[in-house]
Parts: sequence; C-alpha cells; structure tokens
Amino acid sequence: MKKYPPIPTPWSLRWREFQVRFLPFLVFASTAVAVVVLWTRYAAAPVMVGQAEGNLVTVSSTKPGMLTQLRVERFKEVLAGAPVADVIVADPRYVESSLAVIRAQVGLIRAGMDPLVGRERNRLQYEQLRLRILEHKLELAAAKVQLQYAESELGRVRQLFETSGTNVVSKQMYDVAVRDRDSLKARVEVEEQLVTELETGLHGLVTAQASNPGSSGEETLRAAIKVQEELLEQTAAELSPVTLVAPISGHVAMIYRRSGENIVAGEPLITIVSAPERIVAYIPQTSHFEPEVGTKVIVRSRAPKRLSGVGSVVEVGRVVERMPTNLVLSLRTFGTALEFGTPVLVSLPPGLDVRHGEIVDLEPATR
Repeated sequence: MKKYPPIPTPWSLRWREFQVRFLPFLVFASTAVAVVVLWTRYAAAPVMVGQAEGNLVTVSSTKPGMLTQLRVERFKEVLAGAPVADVIVADPRYVESSLAVIRAQVGLIRAGMDPLVGRERNRLQYEQLRLRILEHKLELAAAKVQLQYAESELGRVRQLFETSGTNVVSKQMYDVAVRDRDSLKARVEVEEQLVTELETGLHGLVTAQASNPGSSGEETLRAAIKVQEELLEQTAAELSPVTLVAPISGHVAMIYRRSGENIVAGEPLITIVSAPERIVAYIPQTSHFEPEVGTKVIVRSRAPKRLSGVGSVVEVGRVVERMPTNLVLSLRTFGTALEFGTPVLVSLPPGLDVRHGEIVDLEPATR
C-alpha cells in the first residue's frame, strides 16, 4: 500500500483546538488566582479599623487683646519654639488712663518740691531733671501706643487699597493713614532724642548727688519718683506685643483668627498637628480577636496602592468606648453600624506613609 505524506494541519485549526481544550482551563485558573488575591488583599473585612494619630495642639493667648500679626499660613511647616503670632494684650484706653494717673502723681510730686527750693539746688535740679525725663518718657510711651495702632491701621488700609483699589478705600483715606503714621513716628523719634539728651545731662549730676546725702524730705521725694518710674516701666511692658510660639513641630492644620481681630483669653487661634506617631484602633464587640501587648498586626492603608506594614500592640484599653463617627461608617456591615469597641494602641509601622487622621485597616499577622 502506497504511503502518502500526512496532510498538514492549518494553524487556524490548531488555535481553535487550543481555545476549545486549554483556554477555558487557563482562564478559570487565572480568574481563581485573581479572586483569591483580591479577596485577601482588598476585599476581606478587617478585624480592626483605626486611624493614624499625631500630637494636635492649639495655640491661644492667656489674656484678651488684639491679634496684630499672624506669622504662619495654613499647611505650612513650623518648628517648636518658632513665633506664630503677636498679640497686644493692653487695652489702649486702660493704658491711657494709667499714663494719666502717673502724670497726676508726677504733678503732685512737682508741687511738693516747692518747700525744698531753698535747699541744695544741685539735688533739687537733679530731681527736677529726673521728673522731666519721666514726663517725656510718659509722652514717649503714649506716642508709641498711638504709633502701634496707626501702623496697624495703615497696614489694613494699604491691603484694602492695593487689593480692592478705590472701591473700598479712597486715596484720601490712604493718605490720611500714612500721614498719621508718619507724624506719630516723627513724634516718637523726637521724644526718644529728648530723653537721651536729658539722661546725658542727668548723668553729669550723679557724682555731685552721690557726695551729698539728702535729707529725709529728699529721700521721700526720691522714693516717690522711684515708685512712679516703676509704674511707668510696668505700663511700658504692657505695651509690648506678646509673641505666641509653636509648642511642637508640625504643620499648621487650621487658622481660626486673622490679623486685626480681637480675641479672648484661651480662644483657639491656631491648630498645629505633628506627624503621625501611633495608631488608635478599635475592636468591635462582635469580633473574636483578643490582642495582647506585643501582638503583631498588619496595618494596611486604604490608599490606591494599599501600602502595608507590621506593627505591634502597645496597649489595650480597659473599657468599651463609642467609636469615632468616621470609623463607625467604615465598619458598616449589612446596613448595621458597629458603634462600640475596645480601643487598642498600635505602633506605627516604619516606612508606612500615612497622614494624621487617615483610616487604616488592621488584622492579626497570623490567623
């Protein structure tokens, strides 16, 4: 019998046989593997849910006043001890009244010096010169108070003029604010120069005054002037703005007040949050997982890449608490919210990049 060469099988037929015999099995196997991976990594219900937590602090003033300068912006990084705001805690009316009282006391002291005119003129001149210095210091302090508020008003008017044009602030109002600031600035400079010159003259009388001890009346006068000088220093100290500093290093999460606003004592002005240092998780009451200190857990973020790391239980709460609302919503099961759970403190896995308040899923490292 004559042998004929085998008839070649077309590639299209071979591909069809492959589709019929092997392709269904490969599709089924790959689908099963994908389902297992997706279920274990993405769809499996977590045993615990928690959120990353850092230190969150608020910056506030211990006294009421006016916020004159805000040194930070939202989301900016700050270091511990860095100045974040300036607050003037002295009421201008109170400062003016205190200066008026000191002026009146200085006037009484000056009137009480008349019976001493016949005594040693050098000493009397010394005290009169001190009184003149004190009077000019009073004027200087009052001018500084007015200058501070004039500069604050000029800054506010300039910002409105530059941003809104003449629709809100006219050119005349802006020129008036500049004129007031410049005149008060010149007044402060003149008073400072005059005080310096008078103190130079006073220094020349110190030697003669030290060699001639005064009488009891002069000692009383000197003590009275000393009291008024201390009162003036106290009032001047109240004029200086109080600088508020950041208690921790971190980022500015929220700003509640702006420059130029009046504030009350203890009112939150700025919120600063540090980088996450720990994870506060909650075990629902229906869970059978009972961790102990040192138990290893897998922490998995809910970001698209599902970053994960291994942390350990640092502390287990002793009471059942109501869970935060955002965690309750993330644990809804078949329409039922699990509102209560046991708090657990978990260490933040090294290298896990999460933000403060970010929700994470947790499960035992070995089930």
